[in-house]
Amino acid sequence: MSLDNLLRLSYWTDSAVTAQRAGPSMLLVVLAGLGLALAGMRLPALRGKRLSMIVGGALIAAVAVGRLLAVPVLGWRLGWLIGGGLVGAGLVIDAAREALRAGLPAACANVAAFRTVVPRPWRIDIAVL
Repeated sequence: MSLDNLLRLSYWTDSAVTAQRAGPSMLLVVLAGLGLALAGMRLPALRGKRLSMIVGGALIAAVAVGRLLAVPVLGWRLGWLIGGGLVGAGLVIDAAREALRAGLPAACANVAAFRTVVPRPWRIDIAVL
């Protein structure tokens, strides 16, 4: 696989991928997807990200099951892209919401104006954002 393939729609919707035999590691992908969905249901810390975690994790698990059972449309790589995008979008939206509450725009304005301010600790997702 080359990185150029990631930008082509034909790579993500290639129906020949279901003709390839899925290895036993695909069971780990099913478990990871189900784990994401279960974490979205059970962990109270994921309140804002709950729906995206459940739907994204279930979609990742469904694509892996489609690959294991060689179901033509269900096994497309596009499902992994959409599922990962849903989970990632939920994380980014929640981090952006918390960053606004924590005053990140004001902190960025202070940095841009070269003002000295007392640094305060940020959550890791806000710091990455």
